[in-house]
Amino acid sequence: MRLLHLVERFDPFVGGMERAVENLAGQQATMGYEVHVATLRLSPEHPSEEERTSDGGGSFSLHRVAHTPLRNFHPPFPDPATVAALGRLLRRSAPFDIVHSHGLMGFSYLPLRATGLATTPVVWNLHDYGLTCAKRTRLYLEKEVCDEEAFWRCLGCASAHVGRAQGAVTVSGLFAARPLTRWVDHYIANSRATAAAHRIKGKPLDIIPPGIVPATEFASEPLPSWAPSVPYIMFVGALDTAKGSQVLLEAYHKLAEPRPPLLVVVSQQRRESHREGSVHFVYSVPYRQVRAAWSHALFGVNPSMLAEPWGMATAEAMAAGRPVIGTQVGATPEVIGDAGVLVPPGDPNSLAEAMKELIYDEQLRNLLGHRAGRNAFEYSLARTAARLSEVYHLIRRTRRR
Repeated sequence: MRLLHLVERFDPFVGGMERAVENLAGQQATMGYEVHVATLRLSPEHPSEEERTSDGGGSFSLHRVAHTPLRNFHPPFPDPATVAALGRLLRRSAPFDIVHSHGLMGFSYLPLRATGLATTPVVWNLHDYGLTCAKRTRLYLEKEVCDEEAFWRCLGCASAHVGRAQGAVTVSGLFAARPLTRWVDHYIANSRATAAAHRIKGKPLDIIPPGIVPATEFASEPLPSWAPSVPYIMFVGALDTAKGSQVLLEAYHKLAEPRPPLLVVVSQQRRESHREGSVHFVYSVPYRQVRAAWSHALFGVNPSMLAEPWGMATAEAMAAGRPVIGTQVGATPEVIGDAGVLVPPGDPNSLAEAMKELIYDEQLRNLLGHRAGRNAFEYSLARTAARLSEVYHLIRRTRRR
């Protein structure tokens, strides 16, 4: 089977969705599929075509295609430059059996389906809230989780975030482009929370979490040189309001001395790593080293303010047998299950109390860590790839009938 994955960003931008696609593409290659990944070419320094090998060992073809140079994201509507580039890619590399869209880049493939220029069926993977929220976060004015989808409300929120002109274009484009989704054949949601937020009707939908590379793949990796030499608390994510990093820092400084170091790993920014007291800030370090660092942590913290659609860092901490403190919104409770502690979002006092409990109660920490390793089996890469293969074959059988 020949597969084409669409994902708007790839390295050097590495977030949960990008990591999930690379993991999946590599795993599918080891299963005997011919796998191609198309992404936006964000810089002339990146080759337009290359062969990549994932951490799991599988190799796939990476195609960096043209886009309108507005931002490092695909808009929530077709980008004419990307539509044309995907058309050229299909003429050069087709036929594919499945086009699997991750994020919003699928909007630049759907016009090719609608006009008959492409016939390959589409699987649309819902990794975030991009089909319902112009910001993709469901965080209204950076303050509260939003469950209301109305044009003027979305316009005000997006405009406050990116400016009136860009907010108007983004929201108007999203509402105008939604009819194109009638050409989607099958939806995949990464969690029950994501599925519920989208309210998909009239199309098949499966809930399949992103797969993670097993922790055993990184067992031989030494403690990274940038990690503290004593057990530490660990956070992986962006330093912004939505991810709750400021709440985490406030809660951490409420802990009495001596306290374990706090390791903050920031994957989407390029800066010099530095230390502020017992807080270690590390930027853009190799993925294998991040996975190795989880094995030496006391526990992980995911203090997100937004309704996380899933949680790659949380699942990777659990795979290493580490409990996680998370917030009571979105898919975080679903991912953690009984393998951690949940606190209200935006509450540094509750977060500090939860951290204190896991620091001083070794028995509880070990119990939750055991559960974390057990629960992480549900997120194994092989399991995810096998379930997606069933979806692919179902679509092909349906089309033949």
